[in-house]
Amino acid sequence: MNVAICDDNTDIHVQLHNLLSEFSHQYEQEIKVLDFMNAQEVLDYIKTEKTAKIDLLLLDIEMDGLDGITLNQYLLKNNKISWIVYISNFVERMSEAFSEKTLGFISKPIDKEKLFIKVLEVSKKFTQSNLKITIKDIHDTVHTLYLENIEYFEALRGYTKIHLFPQAEMIIHQSFTETIGQFQQLPIYICHRSYAIVLSKVKKMTWKDVTLLSNTKIPLARKKYQELQRVYLDYMENG
Repeated sequence: MNVAICDDNTDIHVQLHNLLSEFSHQYEQEIKVLDFMNAQEVLDYIKTEKTAKIDLLLLDIEMDGLDGITLNQYLLKNNKISWIVYISNFVERMSEAFSEKTLGFISKPIDKEKLFIKVLEVSKKFTQSNLKITIKDIHDTVHTLYLENIEYFEALRGYTKIHLFPQAEMIIHQSFTETIGQFQQLPIYICHRSYAIVLSKVKKMTWKDVTLLSNTKIPLARKKYQELQRVYLDYMENG
């Protein structure tokens, strides 16, 4: 696994190197670490054609010059970096960091167990990217769904509509509750009596709706905003 560190503090680099080395020995997984001291170095790297793909970027938010949030906008247009975990105390800026590449955040000082959780999550994503389920729609047509593509569920009367990222959907002859129970492998949150979202597909949220990566807006039930914030932050930090 290729892991990159982008932080303007050399002490953070040293600490992360030591922790990643410990992870490598504990889980018997080879890790190659790349170091960047600022966002521009990351941009230069991804623009170079022959450089290796980065599986996980550990990215500081607050840096001189281009910050981590702005860098993320460039990374979305490039497939050289698969996943991003923010290393920062600026939790209040996490809403700006929502993207399909954002896997979560770790507060400073860095907690070893939380770092290990995120590295393991990336490792599992590569093995789980092919996880799929076979399911019939209301016309008895059999579909193979890749779990990583499911964005949200919509309750219909006696049926459930499954929405896939970026733009696909299917209706199954199964109740909303039964369907949610069938997909327990996914980080699902029931945000409304008729909707359940996959937390990894959240782009931003307000007190009245949730915007997903496809830019679909899902209604948020009254009084659920604070609960969703807590659940989402816990998911982002702890997986």
